[in-house]
Amino acid sequence: MNKIYYNNAVINNMASEIVQNNKIPPNLKAVIFDLDDTLRRNNQMFNLDKDIIDILNYLKNNNIILALASLNPWAPYLLQEYKVSHLFNYICCNNFNIENCDKTQMFLLIMQNSGIPAENIIFFDDLQIHIQCAMKLGIKSILVKSLLNWNDIKNGFDLFYDH
Repeated sequence: MNKIYYNNAVINNMASEIVQNNKIPPNLKAVIFDLDDTLRRNNQMFNLDKDIIDILNYLKNNNIILALASLNPWAPYLLQEYKVSHLFNYICCNNFNIENCDKTQMFLLIMQNSGIPAENIIFFDDLQIHIQCAMKLGIKSILVKSLLNWNDIKNGFDLFYDH
């Protein structure tokens, strides 16, 4: 079996299918991620899973705008610790405002600053309540069950082709 490489690393079958076929939808312009339990486990302090880093690099290398919408006030610090903050164009986090658990304002801020409309964005989160907020704005969304993986990315891309 041939090994598929991306950025000099062996990648799994799902990743290789996406990378080889360059399946990024032409109308996808931005991806918004949640942090906790989507890109990292809540107790994960110092490294992200290799697949997460590969996914972020793959999207960035294909000129996709990357944004973070997190209720974790430590998000900017954590992204620096994980050495991935440079990959993100926009980082929105909640500054200890416990009462505001709605990410709608974060989405609107990202869209306003990037100039990218909702129909050209996909959002990944582990909580249905945040998925619903994004979908109300017209942002395509994927509920992540157990940390983001290449299958979630493929399912997100498929949302753009289902129309």
